[in-house]
Amino acid sequence: MYIDSHVHFWRLARGDYGWIKPDNPILYQDFTPEHLLPFLKEESVGGCIAVQAAPTIAETEFLLSLIIDHPWILGVVGSLDPYLVEAEYILHYERLRVNRMFKGVRLNGDQLERIARYGGEALLRLKRWVKDKVTVDLLVRDHQLEHALTLLRFVPELHVVVNHLACPPYGQEHLSEQWAQHMSALARYPNVMVKISGMITPAGNRPQVLRPYVTHLLEAYGPSRLMYGSDWPVATQKGSYADVVRLLTQVLPEGLTERELHAIRFGSACDFYGVSECQENNS
Repeated sequence: MYIDSHVHFWRLARGDYGWIKPDNPILYQDFTPEHLLPFLKEESVGGCIAVQAAPTIAETEFLLSLIIDHPWILGVVGSLDPYLVEAEYILHYERLRVNRMFKGVRLNGDQLERIARYGGEALLRLKRWVKDKVTVDLLVRDHQLEHALTLLRFVPELHVVVNHLACPPYGQEHLSEQWAQHMSALARYPNVMVKISGMITPAGNRPQVLRPYVTHLLEAYGPSRLMYGSDWPVATQKGSYADVVRLLTQVLPEGLTERELHAIRFGSACDFYGVSECQENNS
């Protein structure tokens, strides 16, 4: 059994997906829960976490609305700018946080750098997120990990999951030393996890290239702090959903116990996002 910790849904007519261009015919189309469900069933994936693909409150509410007809969407990681003016921020935050399916906020590298450099009101709001059990997904590249470390020095209790292994430079002949050092430093914060996701798009279906990065993360974090994510439908640019699941199996080292595999495939995402449905299925 799997839980997919990282999928996206979009309807282009909504109009806030500026990064999806007509010159990319694979992604420039609607991707809805109805498209994903057959693939989940084929690969024994029992549910997923929907992650924002547009930097708007409207898209977050769109994702939350999908759960009504698709209860296998087990939570939403949305958008909320921690630098919004006070009245607007309070309006959106208070409405989102009372929805039990709202699990967290995704911050990108530019937002993270701004918080790390200037702090201010955003840090106070992130401390409130800790109290309210709002998690943070970080969409960062390896050179931005220093800002993640700065943020955690300010708010060490923050529950953070690094998306896509922090997008390391897979094309290098050897494991990136900068990436490895930063990821090991982040692992010293017990509330930090990593998504084993977003690998096939930049690196292709090449387990031999990816395996050293996953091995390093296993040594630094352990299986209980790593979680599977497909990054569907972005991953369809390089392979099928089945290819992504197969790639996960191929990059994990031999010798992991069933308990450890279960943590990566299922348990870590359940624990991080506080998904009660997962816990019920796991009992």
